[in-house]
Amino acid sequence: YSEEDEVVHYLEVAREAARKRQMQWAQTRICFLLGRMCAKRLKYSQARVYFEEALIVMKGQFRDLFLLIALYTNLVAIYLKQKNKEKCSAIFEKIAALLFGIPNTICTTEMEAEVLKYVLGRAVLSENKHAEARACFLLAKLHISLKQYDDALPFIERLQFLKNTIMLESRSCLDFHFTLGSLYFQKCLPNL
Repeated sequence: YSEEDEVVHYLEVAREAARKRQMQWAQTRICFLLGRMCAKRLKYSQARVYFEEALIVMKGQFRDLFLLIALYTNLVAIYLKQKNKEKCSAIFEKIAALLFGIPNTICTTEMEAEVLKYVLGRAVLSENKHAEARACFLLAKLHISLKQYDDALPFIERLQFLKNTIMLESRSCLDFHFTLGSLYFQKCLPNL
C-alpha cells in the first residue's frame, strides 16, 4: 500500500465510525476529504458519492459556508466532467449564489476554475455584466493565488473593460491598472 492508500483506508474507517455514532460534523468533513482524494485520483464516480453523502449529512444547514461552497463546487465540477448537465443544473443556482454572495470566497483548486468558467459563460449568455464581473474577479483571484499569471491576465483585462463600461462603484470593483501593469511586466510587455 502507498501512504495515500493507507490514508484513504483510515478515513473510510473513521467515516463509518462517525456515521454509526451520528457525528455529522465529522462525517461531513471526512466525506469531503475522501471526495477530494478520489477526485485527485480521477475516480469521479466515487468522489461524487462522497460529496453527495456529505451534503445529505449537512441537511441543508449553513453553519460552515466555506465547506458548503467547497462541497457544491467540487460536486458541480464532477457533474461537468461527467457531462451530467441535468444534475449540474439542479444545483448550479445554489453554487452560483454562494460563490457570488460570499465576499471572501476562497478558491484554491482547478475544480473551482471549471465551475467559475461555467458561471462566466452563463453570465455572458444572459448579458449580466455584474455577474460577469464577479466571475472574472473570482477567476483572476484564483489564478493569481495559484501563480498562474498568464491565465489570470484575460480575466483582469475583461474586469477593467467591464469597470470602464458599466461604471461599477469603487467599493465593489477595484481599479486593476496596477495588477495589469504587473502582469504585463511579467510577460515582458512593459509598454502596454
